[in-house]
Amino acid sequence: MAQTRTFDYRQARSSEFLNRRFMDVMGTGVVKGFHVGIDGSVTAGVLVTSEGIRIEETAPFSVVVPPGHATLFRKDKVICRHTYEKTVPAPAATWEVLEGVPATGIFPDFPVAPDTPADAISIAICDMAPAAVVWTATYSAIREDMNNCTRTGSVFNIVNGDRAAYWSTYDPNIGFFQIYIQAPNVLSDGDPILWGTEAISIGPSGQAEVNNKMPLAGGTFTGQVTHSAIAHFDAGIEVDADDVASFVFDDWVTFTRHAPAAAANSKDWVFHNFYWQAITSGPGTLLIVPIPQYIGAELVSVDVDCKNSDLAVDYDIEAGLSKIPYGDLASTVDFSEETFGILHNTQEVNDLVVKDPVTPFGALPYAFVDGEMLVLKIKTGAEPIQFFGARFNYRRKRIAI
Repeated sequence: MAQTRTFDYRQARSSEFLNRRFMDVMGTGVVKGFHVGIDGSVTAGVLVTSEGIRIEETAPFSVVVPPGHATLFRKDKVICRHTYEKTVPAPAATWEVLEGVPATGIFPDFPVAPDTPADAISIAICDMAPAAVVWTATYSAIREDMNNCTRTGSVFNIVNGDRAAYWSTYDPNIGFFQIYIQAPNVLSDGDPILWGTEAISIGPSGQAEVNNKMPLAGGTFTGQVTHSAIAHFDAGIEVDADDVASFVFDDWVTFTRHAPAAAANSKDWVFHNFYWQAITSGPGTLLIVPIPQYIGAELVSVDVDCKNSDLAVDYDIEAGLSKIPYGDLASTVDFSEETFGILHNTQEVNDLVVKDPVTPFGALPYAFVDGEMLVLKIKTGAEPIQFFGARFNYRRKRIAI
């Protein structure tokens, strides 16, 4: 075993050690700012390089936008490049635009952003249309943090299976923050992690649903009442935990839960930062999205957000649900399957209504039960189909646990 210590008593100061300490605390990537405009303008900001160098630009600046190809589409990437060198003066960071390879945008020739060099930090991905002189859209880099896991592309692996693993993402393009947790003692060292449903997610409208209890001394929990009921109570409501099952609403209470693309899993699709894309044509292509379960609630419908990125041809998707008993995969029941047509170069949100698994297959919300999981399945035989996320619409008359 080799041991390395820094900042011992009277140890010589080193910028390299300080950088490493700062990086271990803050992580790498953009900390704030550095928003890229379609004209190449960049706001002031702060980032941390992979070598722990803190780089701050105190005033806005610009990068040169490479003109578009005469007839083809392109995805460019704005980067900040810097290498730690033991020299005086130290090298300055540089800002560059990496041009993507032009593509037709018609299956299977889609534009792809360049890889980020090892000595650089990705700032934004930018879409360039044919013959354009400014980008049509820019997307800031997603901020990530993780513990006890490694990542290669879209594949995560746990380091120590005896400990829990953690992954959080913040997408500044849509203002969405998510935390995923892998429980300890489930995976072996080095196993891949399928994160499934996030432990918590917060968007611009706040957190729609909290799937936990808040214990206090004495074995009770306190929940603040909704705005419409505050007039009837001086504060919150405090009850014993075993009384929760006695709470029943006199009408249906509706709520939603969002599943971003990162919550899905597939061997037939590939994950691109914030969406999945089918990569294998044929009827076997399958994307699976775990559905958050609340005992005491019912699933009414699912809004499926997909895009057909082909510029000329319309394609179909088949969406449906599967209920899977724990420990009995052979007894899986598929139901509520429906085919949706998606026009070329169009992003659509289609409403999948939950239906009875048996004839006459009428609309029937699914009531969650112990011992059974529910998943959304999306099938397509078209590679241009992209999945951006889903919204699950619930109702309840009891407190959902």
